[in-house]
Amino acid sequence: MMENYLLTKGDDCWILKSDGGETEKLLDENRVTAVKEAAERLAHETASLKIHQLDGTIEEESTFPRSADPREGEG
Repeated sequence: MMENYLLTKGDDCWILKSDGGETEKLLDENRVTAVKEAAERLAHETASLKIHQLDGTIEEESTFPRSADPREGEG
């Protein structure tokens, strides 16, 4: 089963949490570092990561591992 995670900007750092909000993990205040850290944390899980922009819209979605991506092709 694939877990869904969101990466969003909190007050003073980026937050990685499950889609249901049950788990919160505080990450770096720098977005680039937070994205890298989230990818490292999810690298050994079957998971989807939605990365939000500061305005709350989804900028990017990644699947871990890549082979679990339900869409064909790269992206």
